[in-house]
Amino acid sequence: VKNDAQFMEKPQVVRKLADFYRHIKKNNGQIGTKQRGIELNFNNACNFKCQHCFTDSNIGSHAKEEMSIEKVADLADQAHELGMFEFDLQGGELTL
Repeated sequence: VKNDAQFMEKPQVVRKLADFYRHIKKNNGQIGTKQRGIELNFNNACNFKCQHCFTDSNIGSHAKEEMSIEKVADLADQAHELGMFEFDLQGGELTL
């Protein structure tokens, strides 16, 4: 997707945004509890020591945990089927 116009040419995106708009309008401008996206943390491995980041925890073996690209794709597909349109992909340092 090169620009916003191309993004809006995708029928499923337009449908999801229209559904979300109708939900907000119906609820007096409030989002409420309608879920619109997911966060996927696919890798916790990181060599930085950022104080604000939960990845810098030495507890357990979480730094060795990793979500496969197939699992990420499967979860994204499930979220898409549920009408979600925000995907926040997070993780540790990808070059490790």
